Amino acid sequence: MDIPADYEERYFNLNGIFYRPDFWLPKQNCWVEVKGLSPTKHEREKARRLAAHTERVVHIFYGPIPEPNPEDETWYSGSAVVFFPDGTGDEAYWWCECPVCGTLGLEFEARATNLSCGCLARMSSRLDRSNYYYSPRLLQAYSYAREADYIAASDGFDRLISSEL
Repeated sequence: MDIPADYEERYFNLNGIFYRPDFWLPKQNCWVEVKGLSPTKHEREKARRLAAHTERVVHIFYGPIPEPNPEDETWYSGSAVVFFPDGTGDEAYWWCECPVCGTLGLEFEARATNLSCGCLARMSSRLDRSNYYYSPRLLQAYSYAREADYIAASDGFDRLISSEL
C-alpha cells in the first residue's frame, strides 16, 4: 500500500517487560503488531503498556488475512484489537481508505469518516456513513498478502518435509 513503516527498530522496557513491536507507521502515528492467532493475555498486556508508555495507539492484527466482499458484508469480522494510551482498548479495527483523497488509516469498522483527512466528516451524504475497507487499493493489498502468506507457508512446509527426508 506504499505506507512508510519502520520494522522492529525499537526496543522498550515496559516496567520489566521487554518489547519490540513489529511496525511503527509514522503517517498513521501508531504501532502495529501482527500475530497469527488471537493475541494472548501477555501479548495484549504488552500492547497496552506500549500504548501508555509511548502515548500512541497500538493495533494487534491477528487471524486469517481478510477477504473483503463488497457484495456480501456478512464476511465482516474484526481482525484487529487496539489499545489506547489511556489504558482502554477496543476491537473491530480495519484498514480503510478515503474515497476522496486516498488517505489510509485504521478505524473502527473501517469508518472512513474518522480518518485524519476529515474529507468525509465534512460531507452530508451517504458517503459519510460508509465503511471503506474494500477500495481497489486495499483489495489488491489483501490479495498480495494472502498470496505471500500462502507462499511463505508452503515454503516452510517444503523445508520441513525436505529436512525430514
